[in-house]
Amino acid sequence: MLGEMRCCCLALGLVQTLFWSTSVCGHPIQDDGCAAQSPSDPQPLAIAIDSVEFQADEVLTPEIRARLIDELKGGSFHASSAADTDWQAEVRQKILTPLQDQGYFKTVVDITSGLIRADPGRLHYWVTVQVESGTQYRLGEVRFENVAELSDRALRPEIPLRNGELFNVSSIREGLKRITSLYGSRGYIDATIEPQFAIDSQSHQIDITFKVAPGIQYRIGPVQIRGWSAEAEKLFRSKFEWGQVFDWTALSEFFAENKTVLRSGATLENNVTLVRDAHNGRVGINFERRPCHAP
Repeated sequence: MLGEMRCCCLALGLVQTLFWSTSVCGHPIQDDGCAAQSPSDPQPLAIAIDSVEFQADEVLTPEIRARLIDELKGGSFHASSAADTDWQAEVRQKILTPLQDQGYFKTVVDITSGLIRADPGRLHYWVTVQVESGTQYRLGEVRFENVAELSDRALRPEIPLRNGELFNVSSIREGLKRITSLYGSRGYIDATIEPQFAIDSQSHQIDITFKVAPGIQYRIGPVQIRGWSAEAEKLFRSKFEWGQVFDWTALSEFFAENKTVLRSGATLENNVTLVRDAHNGRVGINFERRPCHAP
């Protein structure tokens, strides 16, 4: 193949942010169903960016610079202390995303900052940004591997980017979310998708291969309901019956569509626990009324 071809996983933190989490229990739950918080957790310090300077890059027009400066100065960043520089990664991503959405996939952003002053609960910084936008790329071929019961023809429309268009990271992220949701609606709630990229520096194109690990297909197992009205219980059981292919999206939509019946501010995160039985391909659903209380 012409040009320098190399496969790489999407760097710059993209792969992790592209994956859509299908886990209901992503954080510890207290007895009342609320997310647990430790009283000893330190309060984060707000980061105020008072001054932003961009070093020359032809892609950064005056309009783009002005918009980015406004976003950074008005952004919400936090740190645990003056020694904590993790907030710079968020600044870097705010600058990377609009450039990567215009095809500058290999953009490099370096951040330099300095503390101006420290107020109670807030740290004020100046920030200097150096950008190397590099080559502008377009989307080449899109392929899928190990797609289980779905076909390339079914999956390709979920990527909202046509071949030949400017490579757009946000569109790829949206496509991954859609594809994972599609698998989740068919019982593959542990499905993961790893995008791998072949960059052709001569033709300025990027081919993508989505490597799918669908996992096992789950069907609905035991459904336990506690604390809800008879109407809510009847409605829930009518939607989720033993033996059906487990549809993650239907579970999510149940809460959005039945707010009047539930009435208690119920959420999928706080009121549902999934119990996987991978050996038998079953997933139990515990639907429990555990309202969160304001502190």
